[in-house]
Amino acid sequence: MLTSIAGKSTIVTGGSKGIGKGIAKVFAAQGAKIMIAARGEEAAKAAVAEIESAGGTAAYHLCDVADWDGVQGLIKATKDTYGSVDI
Repeated sequence: MLTSIAGKSTIVTGGSKGIGKGIAKVFAAQGAKIMIAARGEEAAKAAVAEIESAGGTAAYHLCDVADWDGVQGLIKATKDTYGSVDI
């Protein structure tokens, strides 16, 4: 069964470049609210700008997902921004 991701808050790790960025853009085009987890601020800002210029909703949080405290900060930032973590 397929369900809509419209309105779902979605964390995309590595979402500022390459495959992760592609996934973030596709999810945003389907109406998901994107939180990009990235290590580089310039690339993260650029990815958010691309998603927003296409009509999507996006934010970013600088994080190394190999660091547990960083991941906890990512989850908190996503909840603070969008109210929940759905995907």
